[in-house]
Amino acid sequence: MFEAIWSETEAAVERFADEPETDPVRDWAEKHYNRCHPDDSFVDLARRASFSKEDRRLMQDWLAAARRHLGK
Repeated sequence: MFEAIWSETEAAVERFADEPETDPVRDWAEKHYNRCHPDDSFVDLARRASFSKEDRRLMQDWLAAARRHLGK
């Protein structure tokens, strides 16, 4: 189970850090993260998540909140 979560997270980190997509979950998370963290950005968080477990978990939490809010 841990490997599945880890590989899903790695894929999300790489996708979010490299190329922006028109994903409603990502858009919602980015919009609200940027509003709550005016001195940071979701794009920077995604880049840091590739090497920081704390930022990786923070990004996972924001994406989970977006999924809950959007009903996905």
